[in-house]
Amino acid sequence: MVTAMPSMAATTGVILGQTHENYFCIASDQWIQTSSPGLDYVVPAGDTTLTKWSTNGGAAGGTMQFEVWAPAGGTDYTLVYISAPTVLLPGIVTHVAVQPHVQLAAGDVIGYRSVTDTDCAVQAGKPGDAYVYDPSSGPPTVGSTVQFQGPATGFRFNVAAVVN
Repeated sequence: MVTAMPSMAATTGVILGQTHENYFCIASDQWIQTSSPGLDYVVPAGDTTLTKWSTNGGAAGGTMQFEVWAPAGGTDYTLVYISAPTVLLPGIVTHVAVQPHVQLAAGDVIGYRSVTDTDCAVQAGKPGDAYVYDPSSGPPTVGSTVQFQGPATGFRFNVAAVVN
């Protein structure tokens, strides 16, 4: 199920990604959507700041962290931003304003880290929905570079953002 984001749509800026629910992911894993036909999870060119992000609590809720990564070559990515752990309520799309806004660079990619088990994606089954993943045991720190596994396909991740 794809969830509309009325409060995101009313916001000025570019919307990246999309919120979904139907696939349960285990705690501590993190994902970056590297491509998805018709959607963009990559920050566009220009003077861009992160102002808001969203995710769907799905059937069970849980706790997650929103992330922004800069490509560092191959499947390596450097963490640009990570939110505080955010508690998600079942069946509710959570919208989080980022204060202060975070400066992003063209090519940065939005991602997601499940702190607890949570609905993290929709299983679209399409080869164009490509991603990389990292089964880490703890959160990364801003500036750290992580070698992700993959690429893999078939899932579209439950995360959206507004950039201006």
